[in-house]
Amino acid sequence: MKKKLFFVLILLAAFSASIFAQEEDYDIDPEFSYTPGFEIVNNRLGFYGEFSPVIGSFQELVTGNYGGGITAEAELFKYFGAGVKIGGNYNPLKTEKLSSVWNLETALSLHVRIPLFAEGIYFQPEFDYGVFIYFPTIAPGYSGKLNPCYVDQMLQIGTALRIGSPKFLGGKVELDLCPLYTFSPEQGEMNSFIGGRAGIYIKM
Repeated sequence: MKKKLFFVLILLAAFSASIFAQEEDYDIDPEFSYTPGFEIVNNRLGFYGEFSPVIGSFQELVTGNYGGGITAEAELFKYFGAGVKIGGNYNPLKTEKLSSVWNLETALSLHVRIPLFAEGIYFQPEFDYGVFIYFPTIAPGYSGKLNPCYVDQMLQIGTALRIGSPKFLGGKVELDLCPLYTFSPEQGEMNSFIGGRAGIYIKM
């Protein structure tokens, strides 16, 4: 008898909740209205520029990491997504052996996408893991031998603010503003960069 009564109460609660939901006028962001579960949605293609001066002891050799690239990302679950990026950077140096270093950057990214107070605005913390492929340029007058290229791991942490508007191009474009912290154990020595990224993302 108790089990039957409990079952009836559950049905009544569900029926009441459905009626209440129909009567209320919710303003739900359609991007987050799908049923939770694995589903690739909200694909975005982005173009970005990065400006990251070096910090710490590595300032004696490197002035910063400056460049840009292209990235693609999507939500895999509600509020959670992943992406991939590839870019190129320039590293001005302060050494007699090298005049500069160019590097190719490729990484996988994980992010959490949190809607904020207004439609089209999101807070998006992210974590990137990938590699830098360095191509050093030998300084004029230096006669020694150096590796033409080398590879190092890269970790990057960002806290992006994404700004879009349904009234601008149908909400298909987002502005990306993101403080960045990057560190890489370059040939056994840890170098760190702190700076920022700015870009534009287009919803596909």
